[in-house]
Amino acid sequence: MRTKKHKKNSTIQQHKKIGKKLIAPMMSLPGLNLSFTSWMNGMLAEMLWVCLVINTIPRLKALMIFKSIASLGFKYRNSQHDFSKWDLTQTSLAILPDYIFLNLIKIVTKHPLGYAALRPLLLIDSLPNKERWLSALQTEPQLEDWQTLSRAVANTLNHQSQASTDIRWLIIMFKAALGLISVSPHLAEKMKCIVEYPNRGNMASVCSSIRSWELSFRSDSEKK
Repeated sequence: MRTKKHKKNSTIQQHKKIGKKLIAPMMSLPGLNLSFTSWMNGMLAEMLWVCLVINTIPRLKALMIFKSIASLGFKYRNSQHDFSKWDLTQTSLAILPDYIFLNLIKIVTKHPLGYAALRPLLLIDSLPNKERWLSALQTEPQLEDWQTLSRAVANTLNHQSQASTDIRWLIIMFKAALGLISVSPHLAEKMKCIVEYPNRGNMASVCSSIRSWELSFRSDSEKK
């Protein structure tokens, strides 16, 4: 015996037209305040410099670089600046204090492929505070940098890819180093697995935790 299926989708007639957009009935409810997050359309562009690093420098070396970058949080968390608003996005790097930005650049460029990893950023005219990057790198983009940029973006479009997960791990580690993350005792082992990533725990489970934690932090930030 078949049961009648409930219709889950609203009809076109039920949508409200505002300009050229059709707004679903749920989105028209008074007091509803939803915010959406998107790796591909939001965070990927904001973490482009990290995408380039993880896709240009061999992974294990890149993860060591990420650990050193995250440790900057420990070094500067007690500075006179309001570190609670710091992150590693392109927008934030455009306004961070010079000494922090330059230390970050030095960490990356110590590796032989560091300049090759960051140089493609200079191809982007809309790069936030591009002058700061030009001054720090003291180089000009090259023709092959377009391929490096294209490859880095392609490899991180999927928010669940290994490269994307590595980037999201860095986001968490930097927040933890700044003292912005606290966990209850029953999550202590999970936190240890994240801190010691990729050398502790079941990687399928650890990677899933990294992605869900990063997403929750991102959502909280957007609601503020």
